[in-house]
Formats: sequence, structure tokens, C-alpha cells
Amino acid sequence: MRRPGISFDRQTAAAALHQALHSLWTRLLVTLGLITVLGNRLNPEKVFTILEKFDKSAGLAMLAVNIILILAFAKRWQLIASGLDFSPPFAQLVRTIWLAGFLGQFGPTLLIAEAVRFRMLRKHATAAQLILSQILDRISGQIVLFLIVLLLLPLYLTQQQAASLKWLLGIAGIILLAILTIRLLGPRIRKLPHSGARQAMELLGSKGLPGHYGLSLIIQLLLVLNFSLAAAGLGIRDQIGTLLLMAPLVFAAITLLPLSISDWGTRETAAAILLSPSGLDIETIVSVSVLYGLFHLLAALPGGLFLLYRPPRT
Repeated sequence: MRRPGISFDRQTAAAALHQALHSLWTRLLVTLGLITVLGNRLNPEKVFTILEKFDKSAGLAMLAVNIILILAFAKRWQLIASGLDFSPPFAQLVRTIWLAGFLGQFGPTLLIAEAVRFRMLRKHATAAQLILSQILDRISGQIVLFLIVLLLLPLYLTQQQAASLKWLLGIAGIILLAILTIRLLGPRIRKLPHSGARQAMELLGSKGLPGHYGLSLIIQLLLVLNFSLAAAGLGIRDQIGTLLLMAPLVFAAITLLPLSISDWGTRETAAAILLSPSGLDIETIVSVSVLYGLFHLLAALPGGLFLLYRPPRT
């Protein structure tokens, strides 16, 4: 007689694998398509010439910032977990996020990262607690990022090329997507068990201040710092202020449109459109974006060593 539990588990695993593979091929096609379109609009030789001028000391600083970011992500998740009544060890959170960052470089980042995080912490909490903590962890960063964009909106509209239709449409699209995302989150939270929904709303409210919201603000500032370090490493000085101002727009775009593998192609396309008021040419903008993504990748690579980690037996 067939045991329903085993049959269900196999079907669920097969469905999840099929979805992951389908998403992988879709994102690979999107990534290649965006890179191809962008490549037709710029001079690749000029990009390589710009990249050759990069100051390696700026790269070391970017690696250091990325390591700090991993620790900050782990601490934010720990704060959210404590609000949901479970306390995973901080070292385990660091290993989990670092490994998820490594594996996320080679496939559908969101799907892989969430699956890795769930699997590595499943002994520390219930499935409901883990899923809810991962949702709240992601929402925390998005709320802070969207608030930064809204606060900076008056400054965006005073930029030199604010009258550009393409640029205005890009900003309008980001704002509309942010509103749509927030509207879709409400029903998801209301579907949770009563206690989980109550805890989630408390954590998303004043209980998250300064707590995880404060860490989300620090994380966003560190991401902007890394973007400016990439520009500074290329010798860009006069436009640093504008790049610092515009960087949250790029992060908001790639957060709302996770279409490619590890944001390659999406990030460069968004940067080319949204950083146009900086006065830099498209090759320089793309070079900054490529360096930002490259050092994020380099910082994530050591996370692969945690595949060899075996926790001690209890």
C-alpha cells in the first residue's frame, strides 16, 4: 500500500525542483537578453579601458564592507527571530546567509537563498516561524529602502535631466511597483495563523524601531557606500554626490524586479537609465555597476566553504 506521506513529499520535491529549474532558465534568458541589449548601446572596449583604471585599494574596502553587510544581515534576522519567539545562534545565521549568498550567485537568487536559509535553520524553529521570519526580514529592508526613495524624491526631480521622459517613467515605475508590493503583502500576512499575523504586525510597527529597521537603514547606507567606493576606485570625484543620491533608486529597481541571475543585467540596465542625471557616460555607469556586482560576488565566494561544514553532534 502506498504511503501518502512519502508520495506527497516526492511530488512536492519534484514540483519545487521543476519550478527552480524553470525559473533558472527563464532568468538566464532574461540575463543574457538584458546584457545583449545593453551591449549594443555601449562600447565594450571603452568599458574594459575604464575598468583597467580601477584602484585595488577601493576593491579591498568594498570586500570589507560586504563582510560587514553579511554580519548586519545576520543580526537583523536574529532580531526578527527573537520577536517570533525563537533564538538561532548568531554564528549559524552568519553561516546560513553567507552560504545562501554564495549559492544565490549561480541561480535564481531569491528562490535559492530562501530555500538555503530555511533548510539550514529548520532545527531551530518551526516551519511557520522560519517562513515568517524570512518574509519579515525581506520586508524590513524593502520598507526602509522605499522610504529613502520617497524622502529623496524632491531632490530627484531637481536633477538636470529630470525632464527626460525615460527617466521620469523609470522613477514612476519604481514607485508604482513599491505601492503594488505593499498592497500584496497585506493579504499574505492576514492569511497567517492569528498569533503569527499579530506578531508580524507588531514587528512591522513600532516594535521594529529601532531594532531591525535601524539595521535595515545601516544596511542600505552600506550598500550605497559600496556603490560610491566602486565609483571612487575609478577616479570619479565630481559626480560622487549625485551617485550617492541616485544609488537607492537602482537598489529599489533591482529589489522590485528580481528578473535575472544575481541581478546581472538588471542592475546594469537600471543603473544606465536611473544614473543618467549624474552626467557620466553609459560606459562609466555600467563599469561602476559591474564592479559593484563583481565585489559582491567575490565576497560571497568564501561562503561556499560552508558546504563542507558539519555541525557537531549533540
